[in-house]
Amino acid sequence: MIFLSILVLGIYCFQTVNGITAWKNNYQYFQSNDAIKDFEKQIEESYEFDDANGGQIFLYYNLKKEQAIYTSDFNKYKDYSLTVFNSKSDANQQAYNSYAYYNEHFLIFLIIFVTSGVLLFLYDLKSNFTSALFSSKFKRSDIYRQKILLVGGVLAGSLFVGKIFSFICYHLLIPNHFFNISIKQHLLSTLSGWATLVSIFLLSSLIGILFGDWLFGIGTIIVLFFTFSSFLSNIDLVYTTLFVDESKLPYTVSETALNQVMPLNQTSTLKLNIVPLVFLILAGIFAYFLGKYLFNRISLEHSGDVILVPQISRIFQICMILYIMIVVSTPTIVITFFPAEALDTYEIALNILIIAVTFIGVFLLSEFLLFNKKSKIINRLNFFA
Repeated sequence: MIFLSILVLGIYCFQTVNGITAWKNNYQYFQSNDAIKDFEKQIEESYEFDDANGGQIFLYYNLKKEQAIYTSDFNKYKDYSLTVFNSKSDANQQAYNSYAYYNEHFLIFLIIFVTSGVLLFLYDLKSNFTSALFSSKFKRSDIYRQKILLVGGVLAGSLFVGKIFSFICYHLLIPNHFFNISIKQHLLSTLSGWATLVSIFLLSSLIGILFGDWLFGIGTIIVLFFTFSSFLSNIDLVYTTLFVDESKLPYTVSETALNQVMPLNQTSTLKLNIVPLVFLILAGIFAYFLGKYLFNRISLEHSGDVILVPQISRIFQICMILYIMIVVSTPTIVITFFPAEALDTYEIALNILIIAVTFIGVFLLSEFLLFNKKSKIINRLNFFA
């Protein structure tokens, strides 16, 4: 627990010190004559290009206006370069993580919280330690609650302290007029990132309770790690296809469905999207109570099975099939049923066949993995007899 706390706080302290130091060094540079000389040199070099922007320096590409922004004014160049949280319309600042000096290392924290959540129960439920606890005087509900509070409380508390520490340091050590974000925006964005990771921890702890097999449990986490990006991209594809006018899409940086949801994970100038945040928090709360319910009904006799709680195997199978189909078949489904150009009958039939075969294959795979039995279809075909 001490190690986890030091790790979380250490990451935030490092990024805060590193970020503020980088900004201070940049600020000192722009107060020097070297900055002016370098700026003038860039102005002179700009005449070498055969275009209408000679004598100006490129700043960024404005996504809203779909035009490049140039300047010949050193003060404008300096102010832009020192701005904290540039506008989301700036194509230099990719999507929602739009701050040159501010890296919250979300992926690292995501790995820490997911790993801690999964192993919190996945490891103990496969060891003699849990057997001893179950035979002790302690109630299972108390064991579950204390484990969540001990590990989750340390992670949540350390993350909260780290985020608030970083928030205070930035606003105390960098002049306010360089911020392109209000204190309210910054604070709400900071807290939303905290709530996101805590909710993900609770969801991950539920995964740790579900699996009774080490190989399948760890394998599932690895598969999710490598496919979740494709899953989100395909959700974005469906959203864009159904609800977004293609003519309104910016050319440089996508600002469609995912970017309207994902600002929850990083401090951003984007308006806080309350719907996915509330959904994620409610999902985390639901995972906590569902985990408590399942923990009270776990039988260690199933510790070798893929799913530790066999009563929910079919529900898990449906979720598994849906997830894999979204990852694998979404582009084919979109092309078939929402084509940009008309398809002939052969192409439509072929695509539908591919979708059907994929679905059957995923269904049979889930039958093998979750129920450890030959599918009735396979038995009828006398395969693997």
